[in-house]
Amino acid sequence: GENDTIVLNPTNMHCSVITLGSGEIVVQRNNLTVKYNADNTNLFTIAGSNHRVFNHRGTGTLKLQRLGIELGKYTSGPRARSLGGCIYSKGTVDLEYSSVEACKVTGNSTHSYNSSGGGIYAATSVVLNHSTISDNSVRDPQINYQANGGGAAAPVITAAYSTISGNSAGGYGGGLFVAAGSNQASLLKQCTISGNTSHRGGGVSTRASVTILESTISGNSVTNYGSGMFVDGA
Repeated sequence: GENDTIVLNPTNMHCSVITLGSGEIVVQRNNLTVKYNADNTNLFTIAGSNHRVFNHRGTGTLKLQRLGIELGKYTSGPRARSLGGCIYSKGTVDLEYSSVEACKVTGNSTHSYNSSGGGIYAATSVVLNHSTISDNSVRDPQINYQANGGGAAAPVITAAYSTISGNSAGGYGGGLFVAAGSNQASLLKQCTISGNTSHRGGGVSTRASVTILESTISGNSVTNYGSGMFVDGA
Protein backbone atom coordinates (compact mmCIF):
# COMPACT_ATOMS: atom_id res chain seq x y z
CA GLY A 1 0.00 0.00 0.00
CA GLU A 2 0.87 3.69 0.11
CA ASN A 3 3.89 4.63 2.28
CA ASP A 4 5.04 0.99 2.48
CA THR A 5 8.60 -0.05 3.29
CA ILE A 6 10.24 -2.96 1.52
CA VAL A 7 13.00 -4.46 3.69
CA LEU A 8 15.76 -6.58 2.19
CA ASN A 9 17.07 -8.69 5.07
CA PRO A 10 20.63 -10.09 4.79
CA THR A 11 19.89 -12.88 7.26
CA ASN A 12 17.46 -14.68 4.95
CA MET A 13 18.73 -13.60 1.52
CA HIS A 14 21.19 -15.78 -0.39
CA CYS A 15 22.72 -13.06 -2.55
CA SER A 16 23.92 -9.48 -2.34
CA VAL A 17 23.37 -8.58 -6.01
CA ILE A 18 20.31 -8.72 -8.29
CA THR A 19 20.64 -8.16 -12.05
CA LEU A 20 17.43 -7.20 -13.84
CA GLY A 21 16.77 -9.43 -16.79
CA SER A 22 13.45 -8.40 -18.29
CA GLY A 23 12.97 -4.70 -17.56
CA GLU A 24 12.84 -1.89 -15.03
CA ILE A 25 11.18 -1.92 -11.60
CA VAL A 26 8.02 0.18 -11.90
CA VAL A 27 6.82 1.91 -8.72
CA GLN A 28 3.23 3.10 -9.04
CA ARG A 29 2.83 4.37 -5.46
CA ASN A 30 3.42 7.98 -4.54
CA ASN A 31 5.64 7.09 -1.56
CA LEU A 32 7.77 3.98 -1.12
CA THR A 33 10.90 3.10 0.87
CA VAL A 34 13.24 0.30 -0.17
CA LYS A 35 16.05 -0.49 2.26
CA TYR A 36 18.70 -3.07 2.95
CA ASN A 37 18.56 -3.98 6.63
CA ALA A 38 22.32 -3.92 7.27
CA ASP A 39 24.83 -1.46 8.66
CA ASN A 40 25.61 1.68 6.69
CA THR A 41 28.83 0.29 5.19
CA ASN A 42 27.09 -2.61 3.41
CA LEU A 43 24.97 -2.14 0.28
CA PHE A 44 22.64 -4.43 -1.60
CA THR A 45 23.28 -4.01 -5.33
CA ILE A 46 20.62 -3.85 -8.03
CA ALA A 47 22.12 -3.84 -11.54
CA GLY A 48 20.12 -2.71 -14.53
CA SER A 49 22.14 -4.42 -17.26
CA ASN A 50 20.42 -2.99 -20.38
CA HIS A 51 17.50 -1.46 -18.47
CA ARG A 52 16.75 1.47 -16.22
CA VAL A 53 16.49 0.19 -12.63
CA PHE A 54 13.65 2.24 -11.04
CA ASN A 55 10.76 4.01 -12.77
CA HIS A 56 8.88 5.88 -10.03
CA ARG A 57 5.56 7.03 -11.47
CA GLY A 58 4.23 8.50 -8.24
CA THR A 59 4.61 12.16 -7.34
CA GLY A 60 5.78 11.58 -3.75
CA THR A 61 9.13 10.21 -2.60
CA LEU A 62 11.03 7.09 -3.60
CA LYS A 63 13.47 6.56 -0.71
CA LEU A 64 16.37 4.14 -1.14
CA GLN A 65 18.55 3.16 1.83
CA ARG A 66 21.80 1.16 1.68
CA LEU A 67 21.32 0.26 -1.97
CA GLY A 68 23.87 0.23 -4.76
CA ILE A 69 22.13 1.05 -8.05
CA GLU A 70 24.31 0.47 -11.10
CA LEU A 71 24.66 -0.30 -14.81
CA GLY A 72 21.28 1.09 -15.84
CA LYS A 73 20.64 2.35 -19.37
CA TYR A 74 17.80 4.33 -20.90
CA THR A 75 17.03 5.58 -24.42
CA SER A 76 13.68 7.06 -25.45
CA GLY A 77 11.98 7.20 -28.81
CA PRO A 78 12.79 10.00 -31.31
CA ARG A 79 10.05 12.38 -30.07
CA ALA A 80 10.47 12.01 -26.31
CA ARG A 81 12.96 12.99 -23.61
CA SER A 82 15.48 10.42 -22.42
CA LEU A 83 15.48 10.77 -18.63
CA GLY A 84 17.14 8.83 -15.82
CA GLY A 85 19.63 6.14 -16.73
CA CYS A 86 19.22 4.26 -13.45
CA ILE A 87 16.43 6.10 -11.60
CA TYR A 88 13.52 8.15 -12.96
CA SER A 89 10.90 9.79 -10.75
CA LYS A 90 7.90 12.02 -11.31
CA GLY A 91 8.44 13.18 -7.72
CA THR A 92 11.46 13.01 -5.40
CA VAL A 93 14.36 10.56 -5.20
CA ASP A 94 15.89 10.31 -1.71
CA LEU A 95 19.15 8.35 -1.31
CA GLU A 96 20.62 7.52 2.09
CA TYR A 97 23.93 5.65 2.42
CA SER A 98 23.47 4.56 -1.20
CA SER A 99 25.23 4.81 -4.54
CA VAL A 100 24.33 5.26 -8.20
CA GLU A 101 27.15 4.18 -10.49
CA ALA A 102 27.92 3.48 -14.16
CA CYS A 103 24.48 4.42 -15.49
CA LYS A 104 23.83 5.91 -18.91
CA VAL A 105 21.25 7.97 -20.79
CA THR A 106 21.52 8.10 -24.58
CA GLY A 107 19.19 10.56 -26.27
CA ASN A 108 17.50 9.66 -29.51
CA SER A 109 15.91 12.97 -30.39
CA THR A 110 15.91 14.73 -33.74
CA HIS A 111 14.04 17.62 -32.10
CA SER A 112 14.71 19.83 -29.05
CA TYR A 113 13.82 17.26 -26.40
CA ASN A 114 16.36 17.47 -23.58
CA SER A 115 18.02 14.31 -22.31
CA SER A 116 18.78 14.54 -18.58
CA GLY A 117 20.04 12.61 -15.60
CA GLY A 118 22.59 9.99 -16.55
CA GLY A 119 22.28 8.52 -13.08
CA ILE A 120 19.11 10.10 -11.65
CA TYR A 121 16.34 12.30 -12.99
CA ALA A 122 13.59 13.59 -10.69
CA ALA A 123 10.80 15.98 -11.68
CA THR A 124 10.60 17.50 -8.17
CA SER A 125 13.88 16.99 -6.33
CA VAL A 126 16.86 14.80 -5.54
CA VAL A 127 18.00 14.33 -1.93
CA LEU A 128 21.41 12.79 -1.13
CA ASN A 129 22.69 11.89 2.32
CA HIS A 130 26.02 10.06 2.77
CA SER A 131 25.68 8.84 -0.83
CA THR A 132 27.81 8.57 -3.97
CA ILE A 133 26.93 9.42 -7.58
CA SER A 134 29.77 8.32 -9.85
CA ASP A 135 30.75 7.38 -13.40
CA ASN A 136 27.36 8.10 -14.97
CA SER A 137 26.81 9.82 -18.32
CA VAL A 138 24.22 11.49 -20.55
CA ARG A 139 24.67 11.95 -24.30
CA ASP A 140 22.54 12.71 -27.33
CA PRO A 141 24.12 11.99 -30.73
CA GLN A 142 21.65 14.37 -32.39
CA ILE A 143 21.63 17.34 -29.96
CA ASN A 144 24.48 16.67 -27.54
CA TYR A 145 24.60 20.20 -26.05
CA GLN A 146 21.11 19.59 -24.62
CA ALA A 147 22.12 16.43 -22.74
CA ASN A 148 22.29 17.68 -19.13
CA GLY A 149 23.17 16.31 -15.70
CA GLY A 150 25.60 13.44 -16.02
CA GLY A 151 25.19 12.42 -12.39
CA ALA A 152 21.77 13.80 -11.47
CA ALA A 153 19.23 16.33 -12.74
CA ALA A 154 16.29 17.94 -10.95
CA PRO A 155 14.78 21.40 -10.23
CA VAL A 156 16.05 21.07 -6.63
CA ILE A 157 19.05 19.08 -5.40
CA THR A 158 19.83 18.80 -1.68
CA ALA A 159 23.03 16.92 -0.86
CA ALA A 160 24.93 16.40 2.38
CA TYR A 161 28.07 14.38 3.14
CA SER A 162 27.99 13.01 -0.41
CA THR A 163 30.36 12.56 -3.35
CA ILE A 164 29.61 13.31 -7.01
CA SER A 165 32.55 12.22 -9.16
CA GLY A 166 33.56 10.99 -12.60
CA ASN A 167 30.25 11.81 -14.28
CA SER A 168 29.90 13.39 -17.73
CA ALA A 169 27.33 15.26 -19.81
CA GLY A 170 27.30 16.35 -23.44
CA GLY A 171 25.63 19.62 -22.44
CA TYR A 172 25.32 21.23 -19.01
CA GLY A 173 26.26 19.91 -15.58
CA GLY A 174 28.69 17.02 -15.72
CA GLY A 175 28.04 16.22 -12.07
CA LEU A 176 24.76 17.94 -11.21
CA PHE A 177 22.22 19.89 -13.25
CA VAL A 178 19.79 22.09 -11.32
CA ALA A 179 16.97 22.95 -13.71
CA ALA A 180 14.75 26.01 -13.52
CA GLY A 181 11.19 25.70 -12.26
CA SER A 182 11.32 25.73 -8.45
CA ASN A 183 11.34 28.55 -5.89
CA GLN A 184 13.17 26.34 -3.40
CA ALA A 185 16.95 26.79 -3.22
CA SER A 186 19.22 23.79 -3.65
CA LEU A 187 21.84 23.01 -1.00
CA LEU A 188 25.23 21.30 -1.10
CA LYS A 189 26.73 20.75 2.37
CA GLN A 190 30.02 18.98 3.07
CA CYS A 191 30.06 17.43 -0.39
CA THR A 192 32.87 16.62 -2.81
CA ILE A 193 32.26 17.28 -6.50
CA SER A 194 35.27 16.23 -8.54
CA GLY A 195 36.43 14.77 -11.83
CA ASN A 196 33.22 15.52 -13.72
CA THR A 197 33.14 16.74 -17.34
CA SER A 198 30.67 18.55 -19.62
CA HIS A 199 30.28 21.31 -22.20
CA ARG A 200 29.35 23.90 -19.53
CA GLY A 201 29.43 23.52 -15.76
CA GLY A 202 31.76 20.58 -15.29
CA GLY A 203 30.90 20.09 -11.63
CA VAL A 204 27.55 21.87 -11.35
CA SER A 205 25.32 23.74 -13.76
CA THR A 206 22.39 25.61 -12.27
CA ARG A 207 19.45 27.67 -13.46
CA ALA A 208 18.17 28.25 -9.91
CA SER A 209 19.54 29.29 -6.51
CA VAL A 210 22.14 27.01 -4.88
CA THR A 211 23.73 27.37 -1.45
CA ILE A 212 27.14 25.69 -1.05
CA LEU A 213 28.60 25.11 2.42
CA GLU A 214 31.87 23.47 3.49
CA SER A 215 32.22 21.64 0.17
CA THR A 216 34.98 20.89 -2.31
CA ILE A 217 34.55 21.45 -6.05
CA SER A 218 37.78 20.53 -7.84
CA GLY A 219 39.27 18.80 -10.84
CA ASN A 220 36.21 19.20 -13.05
CA SER A 221 36.54 20.17 -16.73
CA VAL A 222 34.58 21.61 -19.65
CA THR A 223 34.90 22.23 -23.36
CA ASN A 224 33.30 25.68 -22.98
CA TYR A 225 32.54 27.62 -19.75
CA GLY A 226 32.59 26.96 -16.01
CA SER A 227 34.89 24.10 -15.15
CA GLY A 228 33.73 24.03 -11.55
CA MET A 229 30.32 25.66 -11.83
CA PHE A 230 28.19 27.40 -14.45
CA VAL A 231 25.37 29.69 -13.32
CA ASP A 232 22.74 30.42 -15.97
CA GLY A 233 20.25 33.10 -14.94
CA ALA A 234 20.18 32.19 -11.23
